[in-house]
Amino acid sequence: MLIRPDFRRVIAASLVTAFLVFAPGASVAQVPIPAPAPVQKDQSAEERGTRLAEQLEPIKLNVEQMEATLQREDLNDATLVRTRGSLEPVRDELRELIATRERRLEDVDTRLKQIGSPPEEGQPAEEAGIATERARLGERRTNLDGALKQARLLMLRADNISERITERRRALFTRELLGRTDSATSNSRRLR
Repeated sequence: MLIRPDFRRVIAASLVTAFLVFAPGASVAQVPIPAPAPVQKDQSAEERGTRLAEQLEPIKLNVEQMEATLQREDLNDATLVRTRGSLEPVRDELRELIATRERRLEDVDTRLKQIGSPPEEGQPAEEAGIATERARLGERRTNLDGALKQARLLMLRADNISERITERRRALFTRELLGRTDSATSNSRRLR
């Protein structure tokens, strides 16, 4: 079984720590633990939305470039293979982005459910902090949902490109195969 070097270090450090903590009679000088870095204020929803759009922009440009390439009629098999090769990393990145956004959206939905609905009219008002948090989470949910929809749309376009490449390669193969058959048939007729 192969273990990555990074995991080896983590496992080794964990084993040493466990031994030192649980070993009878082991005494270790206490090392002061550094204070955690101060928590930075969350980015505004607008900044997060901009960041999400910035992450999708290069992917969108790649997909558009591949779509434009497939518009050409003079594509050979090597170009189609090269285009497919550059498409796969884009699809992998989109899958990862979609999975990440889905997890984040689920987290936001869970927190929104934990907070609950706002009180109806006639009921006691809730704390301002809860109302602010609900509004912040609602805005975050909207941004995540929008980014998720954009990523899914790009994934659909990338899948479409993959299918078109397959169809184009199949057509080229068929044309080449039939061309060889026609020339073989015409050569055999000449020999008679």
